[in-house]
Parts: sequence; C-alpha cells; structure tokens
Amino acid sequence: MKTLFKLKQRAGFTLIEVITTIFIMSLLMILVLPNVHRIRQFAERKQSEAFSHHVQNQIDLFKGQYPGYEVTLPNLLEHGFMSKAQVDQFGREKLTLHGDQVKRPD
Repeated sequence: MKTLFKLKQRAGFTLIEVITTIFIMSLLMILVLPNVHRIRQFAERKQSEAFSHHVQNQIDLFKGQYPGYEVTLPNLLEHGFMSKAQVDQFGREKLTLHGDQVKRPD
C-alpha cells in the first residue's frame, strides 16, 4: 500500500531528467544532421550523373536511327527520344551538347 502511495506522488519528470533528455537529443541532432546533408548531396550528384548517361544513350539511339540529322534538343524532342520534362531537366542540370556528347558542368 505504501509503494502505491509513492507512485501516485511522482507523476512527472524532474527538471534534471528533462534537461538530460534534451541534451542527449541535441547531441544526436548535431551528429546526424551533417551526415544527412552529405548523403543528400551525394544522392543529387548520382542522380545528375545517371540523367546525363540516360540522355547520352538517347542521343546514341537518335544517331543510330537518324544518321543525317543534327543532334539538338528540338530534334530529340520532335522524334520522341526525349520528353518535354527531360528537356526541362536538361536545362536545370545545366547540361550542354557539344556535337553529339553531353557535357556536365564541373
């Protein structure tokens, strides 16, 4: 009976427990957030590389099917080798066409 009475008296956390919990959570955030940012940058770089390889494959297919045509974004779009969304992404990624090669900014 006496232990039941003691449990009823202590219903919340002490100030030290709360401060300790906040401190531990802050330390974890300090350790985790820089890694999340680095992983996001790595993923964005890999996605950009994959997109440029995809566009290069589309250019190679275009050249194989239409050897007499100049490789330009409007020609790729007109003949169905790239979609409008891909052309827009091409501009956002700041990719350029040099002849029949895709160049990424350094």
